[in-house]
Amino acid sequence: MIKNEFNELDVKASQATGDAMNVEDFGIDKGVQVHGTFVATVQVQFSVNGSDFENVGAALTAPAYVLIPAIAKRVRVDTTAFTSGTPAATLGGSKLR
Repeated sequence: MIKNEFNELDVKASQATGDAMNVEDFGIDKGVQVHGTFVATVQVQFSVNGSDFENVGAALTAPAYVLIPAIAKRVRVDTTAFTSGTPAATLGGSKLR
């Protein structure tokens, strides 16, 4: 059975990188919705080997949705600049149960 699942990613309210989340069980279709009220720049990143991360698209300064490549093993959010507010990100995808 396939079930949609949503998990909050670790997004730092400072210039720092959040903890990476394993997304191997999320299947092919997965994405990250960046949300919240913030004055910051955040960059969604993915890794295929679990340790070397690459950017997904452009850095974001406003809420947006980013598709994650099917080959991703781990996903994280890097806050590259921060002024104020609470940036947040939700990972969504389909998991086999």
